[in-house]
Amino acid sequence: MLVQGLNVGSIGINIKDKTATIVDSGDERFFASNLDQVGRVVAGILKHPDETANRYLEGASFNASHNEIVSIVEELIGSKLTVNRLSSADLTKAGEEKLAQGDFRAFGDLLRVHNHADGAGNSLKVDESANTLVGVPYEDLRATLKDWLQTAGAI
Repeated sequence: MLVQGLNVGSIGINIKDKTATIVDSGDERFFASNLDQVGRVVAGILKHPDETANRYLEGASFNASHNEIVSIVEELIGSKLTVNRLSSADLTKAGEEKLAQGDFRAFGDLLRVHNHADGAGNSLKVDESANTLVGVPYEDLRATLKDWLQTAGAI
């Protein structure tokens, strides 16, 4: 969930400190959803039982990159974020070391690699999306980020 990821920092933006942590180039696209969108996609699936039966389906609110999110946030708040870069290789190593020690916080590191590493390939192709199949449009990333920033008191 994009807003929840923004709230807990798994997307890599700390609005209070005005920092962003970006994996690799920050250009890798990934898909994310708002909770309301999950409900709309599920409702759409239930309305299209023949088309969706026995299929693995993925729906989303957005296909975005870290750099795109940072750019929109900076524009909305009217100032630059301090950007820190992490390599996916270093995150993988840190995650594997945590796992070897039984530290399940490794999940956060490995999830960030899975979603954001250059070449991860985790964007959702429109023609393969449950959104298209069940008629649920993608959401406006800018509007979601603006709502989040307003709720956080940043704008």
